[in-house]
Amino acid sequence: MVRQSGGIDAGKSPGMRVFAFAGGGRARTDKHRKSLSDLSPDVLFDDMDEPWREY
Repeated sequence: MVRQSGGIDAGKSPGMRVFAFAGGGRARTDKHRKSLSDLSPDVLFDDMDEPWREY
């Protein structure tokens, strides 16, 4: 489990929208991205400009 799981769970618990950043340094591996995706954030992105285009 990646460290972000606590933050994702904490945000989703009260019904907040959760954005998970999978960019920068070692976070850009497929394994890390899959780990984050498995935690079911509402938005998973790797470019800081990306989520604002859609939301």
